[in-house]
Amino acid sequence: MVFMDYVAIYGATVATAVAVLDFLKWRKDQAHITVSCYLGKMVNNMVTPSGGRLYDGTPEEENTRRPRFIVYGIGNTGGTPITIRSLGGKETDGRLFVISGAALPQIIQPHTSAVIRVPLDGVPESIREFHVLDHVGRECRCNAAVFQKQLAEWRRKR
Repeated sequence: MVFMDYVAIYGATVATAVAVLDFLKWRKDQAHITVSCYLGKMVNNMVTPSGGRLYDGTPEEENTRRPRFIVYGIGNTGGTPITIRSLGGKETDGRLFVISGAALPQIIQPHTSAVIRVPLDGVPESIREFHVLDHVGRECRCNAAVFQKQLAEWRRKR
């Protein structure tokens, strides 16, 4: 091997390393959406999980009569802001539904999260999963198993 072969190998190695690092940086800077959905209630102007035992002096029977909400907890773990365009989901029979009346579109900055509460009335009874759609058409899904358990427990107590 001659000197130019070593220079070519060195150049190819450095170019590959730079390309890999640029790809990793690009991947890290993208927006990454995390979604959690649960049944929530209002306590002292604060949304808490419905199963949460935050005591505010109200009797249990009054507590069970408080309005409940579907609470979308949407986080942005990436490096660029995202805009949430729509909320919805899929019923157990496969039909899709869209939730209207939420304060959308909503911008979520990098490394922050937002809580969007949606009134429980007007939402289908049997939900299999929740969907969140962002400004570039990416869809993030969340299984509704936890929500269904919380909803069943709340209905049983009523």
